[in-house]
Amino acid sequence: MTKQEAYIAMGEGHKVTHRYFSNDEYIYMDNRGYIMTEDNYNFTEEFEERRTEDTWLNDWELKGV
Repeated sequence: MTKQEAYIAMGEGHKVTHRYFSNDEYIYMDNRGYIMTEDNYNFTEEFEERRTEDTWLNDWELKGV
């Protein structure tokens, strides 16, 4: 899925992962709207502002599906 689709999926309560993440890594959106990693690191700025290269615009998927 695209980065935008991943953002929407997280807003719906899903965990998502990327092809560059290891098997145990994922991100999710908490109840405040922050994007968090599996170990509760705030990943919001990283997701929205830093990971903007073409390689991060696609290849997202739901975790565990």
